[in-house]
Amino acid sequence: MSTLESYDEIPYESVPLTDTHPDHLYVIGRLFGLPAADPARCRVLELGCAAGGNITPMAYYLPDSRFVGVDLSARQVEDGRRLIEGLALDNVQLMHANVMDLGRELGEFDYIIAHGLYSWVPAPVRSKILALARELLAPHGIAYISYNTRPGWHVRGMVREILLYETRGVTGHRARLARAREVIALLGAASAGKQSPMMGLMHAEVQQLTQASDSYLYHEYLEDTNEAFLFSDFVADARAADLQYLADCELHTLFSSTLPPAAAAQVDALDELLEQEQLMDFLRARLFRKSLLCRADAPASRDIDLAGMLGWYAYADLAPEKGKPDLARRRPQTWVAPTGGRFEVQEPLTKAALTLLAEVYPDAVRVEELAQQAAQRVPGNGGGRGAPQAAALDAFYGELFELFAAQALRLTPRATGYRTRPDQQPRATALAAAQAALGFGCAASPRHVGAQLDAFATRLLGLLDGSRTLDEVAAHLLEEAERGQLAIPTEGAPDARLRGVRRNVTRLVQTFVRHALLAP
Repeated sequence: MSTLESYDEIPYESVPLTDTHPDHLYVIGRLFGLPAADPARCRVLELGCAAGGNITPMAYYLPDSRFVGVDLSARQVEDGRRLIEGLALDNVQLMHANVMDLGRELGEFDYIIAHGLYSWVPAPVRSKILALARELLAPHGIAYISYNTRPGWHVRGMVREILLYETRGVTGHRARLARAREVIALLGAASAGKQSPMMGLMHAEVQQLTQASDSYLYHEYLEDTNEAFLFSDFVADARAADLQYLADCELHTLFSSTLPPAAAAQVDALDELLEQEQLMDFLRARLFRKSLLCRADAPASRDIDLAGMLGWYAYADLAPEKGKPDLARRRPQTWVAPTGGRFEVQEPLTKAALTLLAEVYPDAVRVEELAQQAAQRVPGNGGGRGAPQAAALDAFYGELFELFAAQALRLTPRATGYRTRPDQQPRATALAAAQAALGFGCAASPRHVGAQLDAFATRLLGLLDGSRTLDEVAAHLLEEAERGQLAIPTEGAPDARLRGVRRNVTRLVQTFVRHALLAP
């Protein structure tokens, strides 16, 4: 069976990819001196768009921008078109086409996205992706291209080799998946508790595969083509296509300060920035990159100007790992994200700012106002008096940038206004309701994050149409469960069952609020 048939039978997961959002690409471009296009009025092309789960939410929340997605899988394109038609969006188009057949007829784009494509296609298609980026990028445009990287991917490649061998005589995509899962279980059992470093690496790899979706497992490990590249080779290929490397979406990987001091000194001794990045890939055993390219004649710079953050808006959802934030002194404290990420913060101004941002999340606060409001909180907790001193302000902006580089905090050029508490009769956004109705399994937030939906959450979103109170919603859900239409526990006395459903409804609605999935 062909690769095309595998994508039709086992569709690639089509979800929001936060790092590909024009807001994020714009901010990085501007920080590196590239006058990137305003995300609110831009043109975006996605190659390998699957069902449009990445660009359709962008189109919904950026109505004055235009989006085009291209994919080789007719099934996925049709799935995506159903969502677009249901939302009556006229600023996004999904095309069933081969990348090799595309050209100037598509027009010019400010942002081009190719996620999960470059490593998974033959060499001629890779060359075409780079050629299209040069041909279709606006003068100050940015192309996002992700790919597997050596040396880190070799461990994953080792497991892939085993799975390809063990499924070589199996016909049918589902049968190959089933055999692959049997082999993964065998590898996990064989490598458990082994002292060999190689077996330890294999065990870690197969353990994460036990929870992997069918889509990820098949397309990463069982497809005919999946190649990893040295970063330096990718950059050389980009240069040959008249493109230049701008940065990586994961900005913290550009800095040697994230390495042990002795290793950082070796990196810093290199004169060439690209050589530094290649060495850091080796030192980190990096296995994946999200590289940003621009035209070779674009006015990009490698010198970051933190003043560029002024005028933008920051948002973050972090909390101190232990206790309250210490606003009285410069003392390192660990802050955690809902996803489990841990980040060290030292400056009292930054701690106060993060507290404020958590209170208003998912809303954003203008960076200058954030500094002023944070300063007002510090004096009352034993810190400095009045407006922040220049040194404290410089340290604050520096730490704010570090949090942005680590993806603990995000920046956007646009003001926002999201609901921070539910109405008496809450109503889901049209996008969230449509994604739930079509069984997407996740709902895209305005922050371009996918909120995962189980059967209960999916049905709940469908009932949040502005006509019911939460008590009425809970009663309706319990009735459906008792009729066997919804799988939730229904044991116990009627009042106790209703209270249990109501608690779950309250918890999930608060989650929807944090993801801005409720209409204003």
